[in-house]
Amino acid sequence: MANTNIRYLLLLLTFTVGHCYAENNDKQKINDLLDSIKQNFYINPLKGRAFVIELEKEALRQKDVYYQAIAKAKMVEYYYPQFDNDSIVDAAEAAEAFTRIHKEYRLMFVVQQTVIQRYANQGMFNLALSKARQMYSEAHELNDNLNMARATAALANTHKHMNQYDESATYLLESLELLRQTDGGATSTLTLENYQELAFMSLSLEKYEQTILYVDSMYICIDLRHKDKGSNDAESIFIAEYLLAQANIYLNRQEQAKKHIAKTEELYNEDYPLSFRLLIDQMYINYHMQQKEYQQAYIHNEQMLQLMRQYELLSDLPSVLTRKAELLTLLNRHSEAVQAYAEAITRQEENNRNEYKLQLNELRILYDLNHIEQQAREDRMQLQFTRRIVIAIAFVALLIVVLAIMVYRNSRRINFKNKRLVLRLQEQDILVKRNRQLEEQVKELQPMDEDLTKHSDRQLLEALQQLMDKNRQYTDNKLSRKDVQERLNISEKNLRMLILEHYGQTYSAYISYKRVRHARELLSDTNNTETVERIGYESGFGSRSTFYRQFREYYGLTPDEYRRHILNQEG
Repeated sequence: MANTNIRYLLLLLTFTVGHCYAENNDKQKINDLLDSIKQNFYINPLKGRAFVIELEKEALRQKDVYYQAIAKAKMVEYYYPQFDNDSIVDAAEAAEAFTRIHKEYRLMFVVQQTVIQRYANQGMFNLALSKARQMYSEAHELNDNLNMARATAALANTHKHMNQYDESATYLLESLELLRQTDGGATSTLTLENYQELAFMSLSLEKYEQTILYVDSMYICIDLRHKDKGSNDAESIFIAEYLLAQANIYLNRQEQAKKHIAKTEELYNEDYPLSFRLLIDQMYINYHMQQKEYQQAYIHNEQMLQLMRQYELLSDLPSVLTRKAELLTLLNRHSEAVQAYAEAITRQEENNRNEYKLQLNELRILYDLNHIEQQAREDRMQLQFTRRIVIAIAFVALLIVVLAIMVYRNSRRINFKNKRLVLRLQEQDILVKRNRQLEEQVKELQPMDEDLTKHSDRQLLEALQQLMDKNRQYTDNKLSRKDVQERLNISEKNLRMLILEHYGQTYSAYISYKRVRHARELLSDTNNTETVERIGYESGFGSRSTFYRQFREYYGLTPDEYRRHILNQEG
């Protein structure tokens, strides 16, 4: 009997130890995956994503809802910077539904905030504002000050992208006030981020003393977080020193600027996000420009361009290319400056087209949402029609008014966007004119004993320019590639290489651009009484549909809309 009891106790002890070991092993697996995600997520996103998938599988096996929710939220964060696809929408819907069902509200609001920032970065401002207000309302119902503060910060971020800095600052201060009413709000990450946003905004508005004051608030928050939570906040300290360096550079306080520049460089870590490396280059460019050390500024500008091209950060590329051209001009490298200006113009045109597509996509989404809402209202009215016919009629009337207002506002919004596009095109015309002046200067400075091959290329290029720019052969809609080859007396391959090397385009794209450019010049002439269709034909287009399609692709609006805005400006 005694032996039986002993065996039973030993068996129970073995089971208990085994269970504890298995439980500890499960926890260790989760912790290892979290560490792997932290180490790889930003420096190697694809590898980080693989660990996120493994985390979700392991959490599912362990039936751990919390870490499943973390994995789903991380997947939304993974898709956040990928602006060429909408995978974030599906990931966010899945994460939001999961966290809401399991009442993981903190993660749910983090997902919502990420999606709002994505919409704002894409220029889909109405969707971002609508989603932020919905987030605020839901947090208010839960009496959750922290996530009300998150929603308010998201509204601030959206208004910042809309260049509405006063509204953005107001929402940031409101977010800080909500955080003061929250337990631990003074030491929350969001408080630190809000002060950081205010500092960046002040720097953009050239309020440098105010920038320094907000950085002081950042340091106070960092100290409190270190004392209460043991937080490191190394990235925030890096950003604070960067902001102080920039403010002192612009205030021409050289000693303070040098001190903070050195500190910023010292704090930089290769594991930090790419944007931090770009901040350092930007800081050095501003410092060397202030000191008129243009060669050093040019070197850092080239480093920025290399990184932006490598990671396809296209939105800011035109401004960095323009600054490159300005630096090359200051360094008396005029030929290279011409090329930089030409690339800046091309990139800006591409960005304009992409922006127009995004705006059009937003309008379509808004239309679909309005249509869904309208259908839902109509369904509810149909159910109550027999008992509440008077109310239903009044509701329909109100709905019509609302829809009319929305249609009116959307039409005004489209008109405003078209106006912005026209102004940008006019700014590009100024850049093109400046580019041509620089080309003339380069021709005058060109040495006489240049390489014969380059001389031959230039002769061919001048012959092509004579044919296209002076004789305007592209206005002949029957002009073929073979015609151009015969007139220049070169092969098809040489013609293709000539256009590709000097204009970065195919032959078809080159001719199309010449034609739409010519058409825009004619449309810009307010004394021209020809019809739009006639102008398209005179510019070399064989059909109205081709003319309208290619004009919209290049400039983001139709020829009719462009002419209307030009006439309004003249008026």
